[in-house]
Amino acid sequence: MLSAGDKKNTQGNKDVVEVRRDYLEEVKRLEKELTIVHRKIRKLYNQLKSGK
Repeated sequence: MLSAGDKKNTQGNKDVVEVRRDYLEEVKRLEKELTIVHRKIRKLYNQLKSGK
């Protein structure tokens, strides 16, 4: 049977899992945005390099 302390610890673990999930989702979102920005910069660089 779980004591009050065990229940609190279990809730804390769930909070950690949720925070980690949110963190990983944010990292994934930022990586996608960074990829888009990188492609745009590369396209502009190539245009400047070719003199267009």
